[in-house]
Amino acid sequence: MVGKRIKMLRFKNGYSLKELQNISGVSYVQINRYEMNNAIPSSKVVKKLAKAFNVEIEELTNMTNEVIINKEELCHKFNLLNDLIEDDENLKLALDQIFDAIIFKNTLKKELLLK
Repeated sequence: MVGKRIKMLRFKNGYSLKELQNISGVSYVQINRYEMNNAIPSSKVVKKLAKAFNVEIEELTNMTNEVIINKEELCHKFNLLNDLIEDDENLKLALDQIFDAIIFKNTLKKELLLK
């Protein structure tokens, strides 16, 4: 998720939270929330952080090397998962979080490409 990438890039660049705040203009408290996956950065914040890290937005959001899958295969896999998770609440929660991450990633990507 994007929080993990923010933290990894912050450490890679040797920035403390306050140093990244000074470079990016994003509150260190909010950066910490992103890193802990307690909040999701807006496209505006993603742009600021990418600039601060001197990376492309795709690198920050890990939107590179996407795999293309056809609709039928995706539906088949979803149906298989649906049968497997019927009674497993933890797996349902994990899959819900995965779906949310995918939706966020693609919504953000579309939003950034439109600007």
